[in-house]
Amino acid sequence: QSIQSEMLAILSQECEIQHIELEKRTKAYPRVNGPLIIQGIHELIDENATVLKESERSSFCRCGSSASMPYCDGSHNRIGFMG
Repeated sequence: QSIQSEMLAILSQECEIQHIELEKRTKAYPRVNGPLIIQGIHELIDENATVLKESERSSFCRCGSSASMPYCDGSHNRIGFMG
């Protein structure tokens, strides 16, 4: 599974993000037992092709316990997330 596919799976679970645009130099990687990190210019786009957010760095929750979904709030540390 590609990183872009993993990102969309995470984002579509908790919000209505249907697409993510990554620039050529953007890096996406999961942190061990933590969030999915995106570094570099990227846009989050909804099902109507509306840009919801443009950012240079984002951390997306992989544990499912964040109160700020789809973004990481550090809950993975509190619950002992492994993944």
